[in-house]
Amino acid sequence: MRHRNFISVLAALVLCIPLSGCDLLSLPDDAETENSVSDHKDQRFDTASLKAKAEECRKVWNDSGQSELIQTRIDEFLDAVDSAYSIQMRAQIEYYSDWNNDDLFALSNETSEDYCIADEIAAWFFANGYQSSSYPELFEPYADSENLSYYTLNNLTRVIAYARSDASSHSGLIQDYYDLAYDDDMDPDETNKRCAKIYLDLLKDYDVSDALFDYYLRDYTAKEASTIYQTVLEKFVPLRDALKEQIGTDDIWNRQCNIDPYAELKKYAPRLGENISESVTKLVSDRLYTEARGNNCYDGSFTVNLPGEQSALIYTYLSDVFYDFITVTHEFGHFHCDWRDVTPVYMQSMNFDIAEAQSQSMVTLFLPYYPDIFGEDGALYQRTVLYDLLDSLIAGFAVGEFEYEVTQQLDDLKPAEAAALFAEIMEQSGVDMELYQVTHLYEQPGYYISYGISALPALEMYDLVEKDHRNALEIYDQLSSCSCMNAQYTFKEVMAECGFPDFFDDETLNQLADSLSEQIGIDTAE
Repeated sequence: MRHRNFISVLAALVLCIPLSGCDLLSLPDDAETENSVSDHKDQRFDTASLKAKAEECRKVWNDSGQSELIQTRIDEFLDAVDSAYSIQMRAQIEYYSDWNNDDLFALSNETSEDYCIADEIAAWFFANGYQSSSYPELFEPYADSENLSYYTLNNLTRVIAYARSDASSHSGLIQDYYDLAYDDDMDPDETNKRCAKIYLDLLKDYDVSDALFDYYLRDYTAKEASTIYQTVLEKFVPLRDALKEQIGTDDIWNRQCNIDPYAELKKYAPRLGENISESVTKLVSDRLYTEARGNNCYDGSFTVNLPGEQSALIYTYLSDVFYDFITVTHEFGHFHCDWRDVTPVYMQSMNFDIAEAQSQSMVTLFLPYYPDIFGEDGALYQRTVLYDLLDSLIAGFAVGEFEYEVTQQLDDLKPAEAAALFAEIMEQSGVDMELYQVTHLYEQPGYYISYGISALPALEMYDLVEKDHRNALEIYDQLSSCSCMNAQYTFKEVMAECGFPDFFDDETLNQLADSLSEQIGIDTAE
């Protein structure tokens, strides 16, 4: 059966702070143009034709000798959802690249609604085919058994109307959030309180019995993650703080760097193995990435899988600073693992813990080349990568702890209390974030702890890359071969299969922190 998935993208750990204006850079001269996102900005998916196809197929699905036709129609519906998703993602990238363009904003919303409707038409088709046709065995893998009665008791027109209403309602709350978060004139404390109300309202749409974990196919509980958070506070926060003193991070993040991150990616990625070389060649030759700069664009970065095209798209926000290379290699990690994955969008069950482990670990594979890329600053930037991973670990678990505590008292929690709780946890962990800045809380509740969980294998890889780069490449090749989309793997299973230690064991965490401290010459013992 299908596992219902979020309408989402794989987002990198980049905070959404008020900005405006951007330039889209030209891609390499030898890049193909047919896949350019701008070629698709006027497209809309034809939901009416898909509805007509569902109704037409219903007329024959009780006739004998129609199994081949029914299977063909099932495949067509899977392809249709893939197509609607592809159109929506391209429209979203266009809009994110030109943040203040009202036409692109409208198109992004319209194509998002089209995708929601296409997805629901397919769900209705599969549920009713399973329940009412003479071919239930063909429909069963795609029928949403948990919501079977909803699709069988409502006609298709009503399901479409509900899908349109739900998409509009969700979009309205998200837009309210963006309007608040990007309002420079509002007091931050007031912004936090008002965004807290939106967050609490959004949670009403989800089952929060275990801090939203079921939505992300996690094989550990929110309580287990909360236990790790306590170890993170004890062992990794002191390490991060000592490392910050050593490298002086405040200056590094804003230091201008005149390298082209995609050019460096193209140069060094082939050295990481045949599969990674194939991925970077496809990325560049098929023009599958967007570079956004300036103040009129979305200032996050993300990668989307397009299984219907056996491809993927990267959107990166760049600031001509050192961190751009981390952003690009992080997103390339997603791209490398995603573009070959042809799991239909309708059947995808995204495991973000695995996905983020793949992307964050990719960043570490480039560390041996930092002296070549950055010259005399190479060693300093290597340690900055470690600082960034530690910060991801701590921030991920801190936000995860906030969401866990919120879900434990959701019925009684007031917006002001939620805002105060977030501030308290951020102060405790030493994370410099405001509630209104964490877009994931509003777009994908429950997601953020994946940055913390996935940073653990990435930190293990950081340690291993320094000691045995060849072995690290072999482990990553195995890690990247595990699909994060088809629900075949869980996080703990992948970690065990790839030879990582048990990160839910307190001794493992202590050993990892001690090994990293020793490697960089920092003593965090009191």
